[in-house]
Amino acid sequence: MSDDSRVLIFSDLHCHPLKRKYERLQDCLDVLDWVFKTANERDISNILFCGDLFHDRQKIDVWTYQKVFEIFLKHSGDFEPNVYLLLGNHDLWHAEKWDISSVIPMRAIPGVTVVDRPCAIKVAGVEVGFLPYTHNPIEDLKKIDIKSKFKILCAHAAVDGAIWNVNYGTKAEVSIEHDGDMMKITPDVFDEYNQVFLGHYHAAQNLTATVEYVGSPLELNFGEANQKKHIIEYDLKTHDKKYIENKFSPKHLTFKEGDDILSFDLEKNFIRIESSDLASSDIIGLKNDIINAKVGSLEIKPIRTKIEDDKKSVADAKSILSSGDQMLETYVDCTDLAGLDRTMVLEIGRKCVIKTEDN
Repeated sequence: MSDDSRVLIFSDLHCHPLKRKYERLQDCLDVLDWVFKTANERDISNILFCGDLFHDRQKIDVWTYQKVFEIFLKHSGDFEPNVYLLLGNHDLWHAEKWDISSVIPMRAIPGVTVVDRPCAIKVAGVEVGFLPYTHNPIEDLKKIDIKSKFKILCAHAAVDGAIWNVNYGTKAEVSIEHDGDMMKITPDVFDEYNQVFLGHYHAAQNLTATVEYVGSPLELNFGEANQKKHIIEYDLKTHDKKYIENKFSPKHLTFKEGDDILSFDLEKNFIRIESSDLASSDIIGLKNDIINAKVGSLEIKPIRTKIEDDKKSVADAKSILSSGDQMLETYVDCTDLAGLDRTMVLEIGRKCVIKTEDN
């Protein structure tokens, strides 16, 4: 292996048999194997992992643990890589303590370093800061002492404003109590660093020009559909980046009723169909055809129409009050009737509510 300054970075693998399917665990194992093979093929000696190697925090399936261990052990004998495993929240037994984790035993493998505290480590002759999962990155970042001019950090952290569900555009809201005040954890907490690689949220994204989430290296659920998954080759000295896309792991594909589903390559992929009539003969026949295509899984979900959504919204609003009459009376009593008879206004209101509900 060469002794250059390139590293391979990945994060959030979450090894586990999703929905008790060991084929799904194999998808995670295949990605882990791919990471090691990519490092070997590219002559890269150092691999940095930004947290959440396993999924279950307090109990791990024996099959899962052994198979992950075997992949590390196999590649350790192949080309002796240096692997730095940063602790993520899913790796921890205690949510706010780093002393006990599922990753600790991995350090028995030659070349594996488990990073279980805020620190700086020399990787390929360059200082790199590491921050395991913490609820208070503001305070714990102070424990990292990097003397180099260009500061690089790998961290597992939640940042306010980051997208955690791409499909719905949901953004994280992250605040902590610090020095007696509530403070948002925004990207500027990392302003001291010139390059920050984050684990925790699975959607790869750039929060700023210097702070980015690496993202998970494969789609783990439907919330991660339609995302390009990758690992990163990064040069610690030149700061060049190359994004290496995962083009082999199964995808999560969502279709609408009436789509030409069978024209797509479905094999091994996870399929969701949204239908307004789950019992229709077309859906039942399509279900059988899709299962014969050897998909990873198939689920059929109902579609709510706009009218149903509107009625549900009305019902939810009315449930706040004990009755429609109470809602009307509360509104009338808070309104200037400009001389109108209260009884007459209530009667008109009741007729409107009844008409709306009938429609």
